Amino acid sequence: MGWRMASSVLLEFKGRVVDSRRQLIPGMLITRIESDDGKVTLEMDTHEELIVFHRGQEVEVYISRTKPEYREEIDYVVHATLASLKEAGEGENAYLFSAGGLLFMLRTPLKLDVKPTEKVFIKVAPTQVTK
Repeated sequence: MGWRMASSVLLEFKGRVVDSRRQLIPGMLITRIESDDGKVTLEMDTHEELIVFHRGQEVEVYISRTKPEYREEIDYVVHATLASLKEAGEGENAYLFSAGGLLFMLRTPLKLDVKPTEKVFIKVAPTQVTK
């Protein structure tokens, strides 16, 4: 599956964690995910006590208006507000979401049907679970 848009789902794609590194604030990480086709990227803040994604890990990303089904303590789901959007150049759109101070920067060639201050759910789900 590539990326797609549907009614309550604003964007859905499969991808891979290409980077996960510590930030200056203790316990905080910034994780970068790229879609399988390389056209969509998501950079997001995480806290090591919530969830940690590893480089090379395969994930599915969903952005939707309705709360998605999720696996407790496996999937990363936040209720976020669109703080800013802009055309970043060369047909790329940038969407900045905030969830309680955690930031999520989405870059995509698609124009999402979302307006500033609108709330959405962002779900990042590992495709394989290891225990």
